[in-house]
Amino acid sequence: DVQDYMMQYQGQIDLLMMDPTREGASKTFLEAMKKIKPKRIVYVSCEPKTLARDIYMIRDLYEIKSVQPVDMFSQTVHVESITLLSLK
Repeated sequence: DVQDYMMQYQGQIDLLMMDPTREGASKTFLEAMKKIKPKRIVYVSCEPKTLARDIYMIRDLYEIKSVQPVDMFSQTVHVESITLLSLK
């Protein structure tokens, strides 16, 4: 599991890039991420609702620095969002 791998590098990760499925990140993943405390997170999301939910779950440690929507599928309602978060 990626959570187990991440825990080996607790306190050593400067940047974590994540691109979860439409269901968003698992609670287990987010809890592990909060323990290892990467300085910055780049979160690529294809579902605004789960992006908001996941950011809400880590709001005590991270703040949003920027959000960039990307219209990769112009003939659909889908949008990708790239969010940069920084450790408070």
